[in-house]
Amino acid sequence: MALTFGELRETPLGVISFVSSDSGIQQVKFCPLRLLKQALKIVETQPSLNGLLTLGTFLGELNEFLNGLRKTFTVSIDWCKITGFQRDVLAYTLGIPYGEILTYGGVAQLLGRPGGARAVGNALHSNPMPILIPCHRIVGSNGELRGYQGGIEAKVHLLRMEGHQIDGNRIIMNKEDPK
Repeated sequence: MALTFGELRETPLGVISFVSSDSGIQQVKFCPLRLLKQALKIVETQPSLNGLLTLGTFLGELNEFLNGLRKTFTVSIDWCKITGFQRDVLAYTLGIPYGEILTYGGVAQLLGRPGGARAVGNALHSNPMPILIPCHRIVGSNGELRGYQGGIEAKVHLLRMEGHQIDGNRIIMNKEDPK
């Protein structure tokens, strides 16, 4: 399968790299492209036209998102390497609207896995497409900001951008925020 690669060097979140296939975005990583290719053990391939078109769309949408001009993404996602419970968690997370937050336990409950907060956290920990699949919108039950691939500072930036108040390492929850 042909893969197409891209990299943004100057963003408020640092360097972000991308991989797209003919089916959609496959990876979004907070690292230089050369490191992403090394981690994936990629041998240079010919880019596909669909992959180039998808990356072009994603780069435009990401730029708009990071500048507060867009709240949702329309770009296709390539789900081929995501299966089982992780796919369920990521698919649910994809649908969390801009500016809303949920807790790990809340997502587990909504997926019919009460007591599965840790499993949700593990599924989100290896989210191959942060920002696009907005795992930054999931927090601890007490509002604590737990790990994020781009670092807690990136999670804080994204949550503040979406209108949340952060105190230290904790989101200030209000009565409208879900359980």
